[in-house]
Amino acid sequence: MKKTVLAVAGVFVLGILFTAISVKPVYAAKEALWEENFDAMEDGEETGLSPFNADVAMEVQSKIINGEKGKALKITPKEGVDYGTWKMFGITKDMTFPNENASLSFSYYASGIASLNVMTNDRTIPENCDMAVSGLVQNKWTKVVLRISKFKVKSPKGKIKGGDEFRYIYITSNVDPSKPLNEQFFVLDDIKLSIGEDDKKDEGKKEDVKKDVKKK
Repeated sequence: MKKTVLAVAGVFVLGILFTAISVKPVYAAKEALWEENFDAMEDGEETGLSPFNADVAMEVQSKIINGEKGKALKITPKEGVDYGTWKMFGITKDMTFPNENASLSFSYYASGIASLNVMTNDRTIPENCDMAVSGLVQNKWTKVVLRISKFKVKSPKGKIKGGDEFRYIYITSNVDPSKPLNEQFFVLDDIKLSIGEDDKKDEGKKEDVKKDVKKK
């Protein structure tokens, strides 16, 4: 009798474990596809990110700027570079990620730059698509959240649609030609690319609101 009870209990436990392993949700709530936080790094340590071009300097450093403490990534154009024709500098992340529901968030500190932009490539079309950070704030830490589905496609080849796959991310700045180049830079921290049920629920709410408006 005792052996029978133990055998039944063993089968029950194995069944639970098998179910837990085999059943995986399509979207984990706010699943992080890419995260960067520089607090654990040493000043000057390599990040694994790539410069947008050879004329970009990147360095992890203490971010004692405007009262903030910790570490962040400072991106600057190298001194002595002729920006008469090439007027952008920034970083790249070589990666592939699924679905237009992804959201990219990060905190930035801008100094003297003309703009801050994010670009990715919709490999399903295929075509580059981008978004400028609206209301660029200078000399103050600011957080932004960008939805990939809202990015603008570079050419009329197609448009972003459900299920598209994307590759690489560029975060770049345009130089302000009216200001000294050595005074222009931007700093990044708390970068996160995520996708999850929350994103899909938000979209559902927006659709419901649109339907209610049409009915009225």
